[in-house]
Amino acid sequence: MGNSALGGSLCNDMNFPCQLKLGRHVAIKVIKKKENKLEDEDEEEHEDEDEDENEIPNNLTKVTYTISDWSKCELEYRISNNCNITSFTLRDHGKILDIHNHFTIRKVEPNHLETSHFEHKLDYSGGEVELMKLKSTFDRSRPGNEWRGFTESSFLFYHTGGTNRGLVVVEQKKKSKDKKPFMVTVAHYYFIHDFYLNQFKIDIGLSVIVKVESLKNEGLYSTLEGPTQHPAAALIYMMDEVKRTGVWKPTFCPHCATLAEQQSSRAKGSFNRRAINNDGTFKGNGSGNMIQGDFNQFTICRK
Repeated sequence: MGNSALGGSLCNDMNFPCQLKLGRHVAIKVIKKKENKLEDEDEEEHEDEDEDENEIPNNLTKVTYTISDWSKCELEYRISNNCNITSFTLRDHGKILDIHNHFTIRKVEPNHLETSHFEHKLDYSGGEVELMKLKSTFDRSRPGNEWRGFTESSFLFYHTGGTNRGLVVVEQKKKSKDKKPFMVTVAHYYFIHDFYLNQFKIDIGLSVIVKVESLKNEGLYSTLEGPTQHPAAALIYMMDEVKRTGVWKPTFCPHCATLAEQQSSRAKGSFNRRAINNDGTFKGNGSGNMIQGDFNQFTICRK
């Protein structure tokens, strides 16, 4: 398809709705809007007349990937008017497998977060499907770490039809002696590798990362990174590393690691172009034709 590997958000924070066409069959759309209620919630969930409307997560950011009529992936990120609750809904509609994930984060005093159970529903229509769930805990109490504590991670890997793959990450950072996290990150990686549609090859990787933390005496602070484009081969390598180690790092993607190295070199006033050493598993440095744009979109909510 001839896509360039883009190291940064494909949409900046000033232009919404954002609609992009990547090649012949791939389209991306990002919208931001305010809703009166959650469109897809069951009615019984809103029967309580005393429910505070400010608690309903109705400020919506929605990212949609469409691969012709073969696959459609939607990530919805909502935050309540009083900035105390945020919710995530991921729907990946494919010819073989439909996946529906839902996750909620609530602010609790003074500066911690409370998370819901990571729910997912599957609708399987036959064919080759691989699903894998993984949980891990990483101790960060060693000297030299930015903060002392531990990281709890939940992963959902899915692989359909030999071409479509996805990874959902929910990472919770907790300080020592704290039972509740101070930061939660939700990431979604999606790619189609070596797939032919109407004689056109589709080989593309996309990602969105949302980080949420609690501000003392205020509401939630969130950052949205993406949608970002990657070489599909780079995401294959990254997912294999996550499965092997039980740890998620954005720089497990060789494409992202190369960009981080280049940005660090530029910040130091020098730039040394070289490939990443990953034992030959990934050939090349994953950079492709890089166009670097705005990476973070920041949202600060105050009560």
